[in-house]
Amino acid sequence: MVPNAGEVVLEQVTAQERGRLTVRLRPMWEGSACPECSRTSHRVHSWYQRRLSDLPWEGITVRIEQRVRRFFSDNDKCGQQIFAERMGETAPWYARRTRRQSAALEQITSMLGGAAGSRLAEQPGILASGSTLLR
Repeated sequence: MVPNAGEVVLEQVTAQERGRLTVRLRPMWEGSACPECSRTSHRVHSWYQRRLSDLPWEGITVRIEQRVRRFFSDNDKCGQQIFAERMGETAPWYARRTRRQSAALEQITSMLGGAAGSRLAEQPGILASGSTLLR
């Protein structure tokens, strides 16, 4: 059910209006490593809500809500004072889609192209325009 069970933990699944599921995930670890100095920190600065699209389940659109924590860097010599935890196996830090949904869309696009790929992806519940697929 979760994109990467070794990285995130399922907290809650909620059925929304119009046949959509919202899945709430949290990171598996208590702390996170700084991307610059690689030192693990457990001091939380703040958090923000991240929303990702995932593969549909039986034709039902799935939205992932992920609470991402920001940490203080505990290394005085590190240039990064505050950093956000990254869950790279689930999705890159800048992504709006999970890695597995992106992979599915890449396969569809390589076979059919933009507009036709968009129509095919819509059948199981993945919404993406032809321009998005080509990009």
